[in-house]
Amino acid sequence: MSHSFTVEERSPERPRKPRLQLSRQRKFLFAVFSTALLFVSLEMILAVLGVQPISHRRDAYVGFAGSVPLFIRSGDRYSTNPLKLSYFNPQSFLAKKSPGMRRVFCLGGSTTFGHPYEDPTSFCGWLREMLHEVEPDGSWEVINCGGVSYASYRVALLMNELTAYEPDLFIVYTGHNEFLEERSYGNLRRSGLVDLAGRAVSRLRISGVIDDILGGVPSPDKTTSRLAAEVDVILDHTDGPETYRRDPELRRGVVAHFRESLSKIVQLAQGSGAKVILIKPESNLKDFSPFKSESTKLSFGESLRWEKLIRDAREARKAGRLQAAVELLLQASSLDPHHADGLFQTASALFEAGRIEEAEQYYLNARDEDICTLRAPRQVTDSVPIIAESMNVPMVNFQQIIAQRCLQIHGYMLPGDECFLDHVHPTVDSNGDLAVALLKTMQEMGLAAARHSPEQIRERVRGRVTSSLSKKEQALALTRVAQVLAWAGKDQEGLRSAKQAVDVFPESSAVVSQYGRMLENNGQTEAAFIQYQAAVRLDPSDSLAVSRLAAALFKQNSYNEAKEHWEKAIDTTPESAPLSFRVELHVRVGDCHALLGDREAARREYRIANNLDPASPLALERLSR
Repeated sequence: MSHSFTVEERSPERPRKPRLQLSRQRKFLFAVFSTALLFVSLEMILAVLGVQPISHRRDAYVGFAGSVPLFIRSGDRYSTNPLKLSYFNPQSFLAKKSPGMRRVFCLGGSTTFGHPYEDPTSFCGWLREMLHEVEPDGSWEVINCGGVSYASYRVALLMNELTAYEPDLFIVYTGHNEFLEERSYGNLRRSGLVDLAGRAVSRLRISGVIDDILGGVPSPDKTTSRLAAEVDVILDHTDGPETYRRDPELRRGVVAHFRESLSKIVQLAQGSGAKVILIKPESNLKDFSPFKSESTKLSFGESLRWEKLIRDAREARKAGRLQAAVELLLQASSLDPHHADGLFQTASALFEAGRIEEAEQYYLNARDEDICTLRAPRQVTDSVPIIAESMNVPMVNFQQIIAQRCLQIHGYMLPGDECFLDHVHPTVDSNGDLAVALLKTMQEMGLAAARHSPEQIRERVRGRVTSSLSKKEQALALTRVAQVLAWAGKDQEGLRSAKQAVDVFPESSAVVSQYGRMLENNGQTEAAFIQYQAAVRLDPSDSLAVSRLAAALFKQNSYNEAKEHWEKAIDTTPESAPLSFRVELHVRVGDCHALLGDREAARREYRIANNLDPASPLALERLSR
């Protein structure tokens, strides 16, 4: 029996193709790329749909208790909301731009507003007239949205409304009002990475979708300040700058908030398709002393030495020994480099000695060390060019403009009263200089025709701008400046403003009376008495002037005359006058009666005062005697 075997012939094996295996690193990169592509696509879709990120809707540092629109529509025009006229100029513009129309919004605080005057003499008013001269076909609308006491974060909030009004250009001058409202920055104490991540997410448009789904839920951060719907200035609730204290952490927060707000303003403008011009602000350095100073924590001996150096320097200057005074003040400022008034005195002495460059540094340090920060410090002003460069927008350097003006007038570049009416508000001519620079920038941007130089155009419209302000209006505005400065304890600066007002229009009792008040505040009682008499002769019905004359007579122990004048003031004071003033008039008449021996008449006046205001401590104190 035979067995047969079949041998299966195997074909040679084909080499298998190796499977394509991704490394973990490549998988991770692929996932990241896919996710990023998804987010980018989603952000692009949301951008087309007009969804705004949370960072455009809300302030990362503070909350606001509601808001009121600046403009309300009536027919085919928008006009300034009457509820806002305490802070803004009355303005009006077409609800729908006509073909070829270009619309400019000027934003900022009281400088943009035109304080102490109004819109026509502001840089916005100048620019409006100059643009009409360049292109007289009426194709420009320049709308002044400067709000008195408005800081950058309120300007950013306002931008949410203005971007809906077909803007072509935003001009932004802000920085001086950043310390006006009371707020805190607890969120600065959070981890830097956490804060950075939160801000990055808030800039994504998907954050806006989530915000809509959640119904606009506010930030849960309990350390965030909540501000009133309208400006609530610290100084309105105090007796002056004394409320302010040195607070480095607050200053860091304010500067960070300013940068965030300014960036947001630019983002909102660009998102609306409009151009932006930022302005680097300037202030009065040479002729305006700090509002409040605080000493560094010196030892008892160092403090005594500093006080002696300042006292000896003051006596040396009075005696004409200027160089000795300079050396003493330099020693004092070296001992305490943070005392604002000491730095200012050092700067003033250096300036008087002709050491201008050294003086400039001390003037700058004096401003920056001012505890009551009503002039933008360098940390704020230097942020403007940083934001402008990083966001690729043009900037007009008002500091350089003012420096050149001072150089032409005096031969040095230190800004003072020749450029400013007080600590920050420019003169009418300085506003004109700023408008010239703005028009140049607009020409360089291709927004305005360049047929004529801005300097020539400025001279053509000068008459129209200056004629918009009568001498009486100019003098009364300067008088208001003097009143504010007197309230802030700036008697020397207030006297200068009051004197300017009298020189402009000496026919106003209010102007002359305030000049007298500033003379009295500066110790010139005899000269003040003469001004009070002149003011009453100009207008015997000016109850404030009559009351000031009565007070001067009272100090001279002329009680009968003082009583007669206060009684005249009572007769001419309207019921709309401040209640405290009306109460004081009756109390003063009562004081005169008391000193003249008529106690019955005195108590009668005190009771009238108490009936007017039962809570008046002045009347209650007199009745308790």
